Amino acid sequence: MPDGISFSELQELCEAGDFLPPQMIDDLENVAGIPDAAIDRIATELQAASSILDPKQVNSLLTEVVANEGLASALARTLQNIPPDEVSGTLEILSRWRSRHPDNAKRVSDDAFQSLKVKLPRLVRSYPAIERYRKARRLATRIGPVVQRIELICDCRPVFDEARTHVEAMTPLTTLRIIYDDETETGRAFEVLLPTAELEDLISKATQAQRKLTVLRESIQQWIPDGLADVL
Repeated sequence: MPDGISFSELQELCEAGDFLPPQMIDDLENVAGIPDAAIDRIATELQAASSILDPKQVNSLLTEVVANEGLASALARTLQNIPPDEVSGTLEILSRWRSRHPDNAKRVSDDAFQSLKVKLPRLVRSYPAIERYRKARRLATRIGPVVQRIELICDCRPVFDEARTHVEAMTPLTTLRIIYDDETETGRAFEVLLPTAELEDLISKATQAQRKLTVLRESIQQWIPDGLADVL
């Protein structure tokens, strides 16, 4: 499935026409073709995982089981994009899509669809380690917009004479530009000028923050082994 698509978006796509994302269809076909033993091993290891699993850790676990990075990525996207309580709804959407055109039914054959009906619920379950990650990410993103990129732009501005014909001086400036995503829009930005003193203060505080985060990470690992949740 494509990264980040929601169940409600799937419903809208299916209701709007006969289109479903090709990546989603490829991923679900991969699930249908996974051997039963591999599905059971994946479910067992995910269920037994302690504390928290982020997407990279999930992908690593899956790669160990299926020994194929592309297949592991398909399974990881499926686990990421289909919550356990939306498995039956996803199968219903796929069934409607298959019924709308003969080519769709050929794209996902009867055998593949029947296999998927059995294997998808066995794969997509409520795994505590993954649910903890989802909860941690929800808590983090509720605090405010998430920064995507930070830029520090340095330049000089001319100071002209009264006649605006000669440059009498130059003043160096630093602009802090922060690009962030919020709930309604991606790639928003704001800019502020940083005087030299504030730039030095920002550097100092960023260094202090790094030290604090190092201490916090070490403490978390001592208090809750494997409980460090890097969600952003």
